[in-house]
Amino acid sequence: MPDFLAGLVLTLLPAGFRRRWLADWRGNLRASAVVSGVIQILLSISVLVFRYQRFVQAQFAQTDTRVLLAAAEKGGETAIQSFGMAYLIAYVLTPLSLLLCYFALEGAFRAVAAVTTGEVVGTLPLVLLEKLIGRTGAFAVEKRQGARIPDFVFIPDTGDGRYDLGIASCRAKPEWNQSLTISFQDNLYELLDYVQDKPPRRHLYLLRRAPVHKVVRGLHHYDPEEVMKS
Repeated sequence: MPDFLAGLVLTLLPAGFRRRWLADWRGNLRASAVVSGVIQILLSISVLVFRYQRFVQAQFAQTDTRVLLAAAEKGGETAIQSFGMAYLIAYVLTPLSLLLCYFALEGAFRAVAAVTTGEVVGTLPLVLLEKLIGRTGAFAVEKRQGARIPDFVFIPDTGDGRYDLGIASCRAKPEWNQSLTISFQDNLYELLDYVQDKPPRRHLYLLRRAPVHKVVRGLHHYDPEEVMKS
C-alpha cells in the first residue's frame, strides 16, 4: 500500500527522472499511473466547477441590474441564457481555466496510456523541467571543453609504422570504435588506439589503414571540419 500511494506521485515524474533516481523501484507504477490520472481529472474538473460558480456570481455582481432586467424583458429566458453562455465562454478562456482544462485532458491521456499500452507518462511541467535541466547540463559540459576548433590531422612518427594517421580533436568521438571504417582522402582506416592529450585538442585518435579483406560494416566519411558543425 505505501508503494502504491508513493507511486501516485512518482508517476508524475518523466521517464528520465525515474530511471535516474528510481532504478530499483519495485512498485506497480502502471496501476498508480491509472489512479493518478483519474485523480488529476477529478481535481481539475472540481476546481473548474468551484471557480465557475464564484466567477458567475462576481460577473452578475458587476453587471448593472437594469441591463439584466431590460434584456429579460426583451428576450425573456433566451436573453438570460445568452448571458450565461457569454460568462461560460469568458470563464473558459481565462488563463487558469485553460490550464485546468489542460490538466484534465492530460490526466485522461495518462490514465488511458497506462491502461492501453502500460506506458507511465509524466506530467508536462516536469517533462519540460527535465529537458531544461538536460540542456543546461549539456551547455555546461560544452563550455568546460572550450571553444570548438577544427581537427588536426597528421602522420604519426612513432618509428615502427604502427599508425598511418593521427587525428587530434577538441571533442570526443564516442561513435568511433574498432568496428567502424573511417574514410578520409580516398583511403579507408580503422581505429587502433585512443589517447588523452593536452588541450585544446584533448582527444587523440590513432588509425591504421584498413586491411583490404576487412568487411565494412559501418562507414564514416571523415571531415576535419565536422566538429565545428556539431
